[in-house]
Amino acid sequence: MISRNLATPLAAIGLILMATTGLGMFFELATEPTKTLHEWGGWLFVAGAALHVSSNLESFKRHVAKPLVAGLLVLTFTIAMTSFFIGDREKHDEHGDHDRHQTMGEQGQPGELGEKAE
Repeated sequence: MISRNLATPLAAIGLILMATTGLGMFFELATEPTKTLHEWGGWLFVAGAALHVSSNLESFKRHVAKPLVAGLLVLTFTIAMTSFFIGDREKHDEHGDHDRHQTMGEQGQPGELGEKAE
């Protein structure tokens, strides 16, 4: 069994990393290193959460046994999975940048459709 002394701090570190970089991305403050850190930090968060759940399995089972908690977990998972199948997929150029020119013109005017300059 994994020690709680390792699992809990790892999960907390992952949460802080994902929350900080995610909020930066939401408010369009992110740079390419921020986006990369967010993507790879997701793996750290998944590992930390999995270890945290496994080291607290009995408590986790008690929480999930509650219908409201179980329902919210299923709803959250369903919404997240559905998001992969609706809307357009993001396009990345050779630098891994998101192609925002689908909704913004070359001069960055919202609502103008523009093609990416080569």
